[in-house]
Amino acid sequence: MDQRHKIANYRDSHASENYGGLYNSKYSSGYYYRQWEDVEKKILVESVKRFASREAEVLDFACGTGRISVVVAQHVGHVMGVDVSGAMLASATRAHNVTYLQHDLTGKGLGKTFDLITSFRFFLNAEQLLREQALAALHAHLKDDGYFIFNVHMNSRSIVGRIISGLSRVTTRFYHKILSESEVRTLLKRAGFEIVEVRYYSFLPRLGGKVGDALSVLMKGVESVANALPVPRSLGQSFIVVARKR
Repeated sequence: MDQRHKIANYRDSHASENYGGLYNSKYSSGYYYRQWEDVEKKILVESVKRFASREAEVLDFACGTGRISVVVAQHVGHVMGVDVSGAMLASATRAHNVTYLQHDLTGKGLGKTFDLITSFRFFLNAEQLLREQALAALHAHLKDDGYFIFNVHMNSRSIVGRIISGLSRVTTRFYHKILSESEVRTLLKRAGFEIVEVRYYSFLPRLGGKVGDALSVLMKGVESVANALPVPRSLGQSFIVVARKR
């Protein structure tokens, strides 16, 4: 079967019962845990501190189980986490200044705007139409002087991204979504955004399986070496984008 058909509707992909617990387990050990704890969280916090005040009102779009929401909440006034999946929100981490709402923002707005919007692990996974609908909704919910921070967790210019691209051309049985910075720039421009900065990370490729998880202990060291040497930034497997309204 063509793998493209298995992920036809991203809105429904996280709706099954107990999915939130399964999702959280992915970040309890192994590659994704090390990526988040050793690299990604630090970049997120630095970006939030630079582009939002301590009193900021933040929207965490497609917040899932609140992994991003609760970290951002430590540095701002209040976070509203919005997601269409009740199963994900049922497993969300709580914090005194985080409010969760099950809601499809692309269908109906919230009637307010925010100083900062975050959205992690959404835009790569979403279908093209959903990306466009989401960006339009987020543009409407961002204050004119606000910022939008999100990530892309499979850069098509990285080593793994290039391998995926090559395999996808020769067989329909292998499919994995990838995005480049230039593609993201085009998406944002069409939606009325412009990029302020892009930070690449995850220079240790995700190999998968137990071997990949075992090698993930090298994540922090590999990242430090890559940042110290003239390594092309576009080789990073992931990148975080900060954008604003044009």
